[in-house]
Amino acid sequence: ALAAAAWHGSSWGALARRRQGRWPRCKLQRFDLSSGKNRTMIPTLAQICTLPSPMEADIADYSAAACHSLEIWCGKLDGYLERHPLAELKELLSSHAMAAPVASFQGGLFARDAAARAEHGELFRRRLDQLRQLDVQTLVVVADIGGPVDQPLLEFE
Repeated sequence: ALAAAAWHGSSWGALARRRQGRWPRCKLQRFDLSSGKNRTMIPTLAQICTLPSPMEADIADYSAAACHSLEIWCGKLDGYLERHPLAELKELLSSHAMAAPVASFQGGLFARDAAARAEHGELFRRRLDQLRQLDVQTLVVVADIGGPVDQPLLEFE
């Protein structure tokens, strides 16, 4: 469905005022053009904005800024899971009252080389399983296609 969105008070200054408790909670209104209904959306900060910081710091900082919704960057998730079990991440999110309704990743699924595409397909399947365990509802695939797309490129097993 087509949708239009407007986030009221979305500047970093407003976020800092919110962190200090001097600014009312921001509202993101969504107007669904297909049904004509207004719905409230939850602002979600993307980890792509804080790539250099560790996952633990993102969760603590986002929560301290009164944003309790996080978009997981899968590369950062991979790094975290090299050092910690998935259950520990679930507990960390829960202890900060954080939700992770969406995740994003880039790279490989549409590689022209069949072997590289197969390798990335296996990584994709593993990530899907991890994201399901974290109750992620949406996965954004950032395509990195350099050139025309043909049918074999779109076939994914």
